[in-house]
Amino acid sequence: MPRGDSTGSLYYADYLLDGRAGTQDVDQALELYQNLVDTKAHDEVSAALKLGDIYPQGTYVTKDVQKAKQYYQIAPDDSKEGSDTAAQAQEALDALGA
Repeated sequence: MPRGDSTGSLYYADYLLDGRAGTQDVDQALELYQNLVDTKAHDEVSAALKLGDIYPQGTYVTKDVQKAKQYYQIAPDDSKEGSDTAAQAQEALDALGA
């Protein structure tokens, strides 16, 4: 997936999740985030961080702290997007007691 495509998918997923596109579509947003993670796209770490933020809250999905930790672990392991994202993920892991 070319960089522009993954970045566009990430932004589109954000819009769908927040309902900024006029209609909220949580299922499609989660699918887009997961696809970015599964394909190890350029924006994989940002998508994993977003999924990590969603699961411990249980707002859009069933609360699952273990799943959140798995997503947060992707950023420190694969910090190709830079240290800010990895640092955010590490802070979230620390907060969850990982």
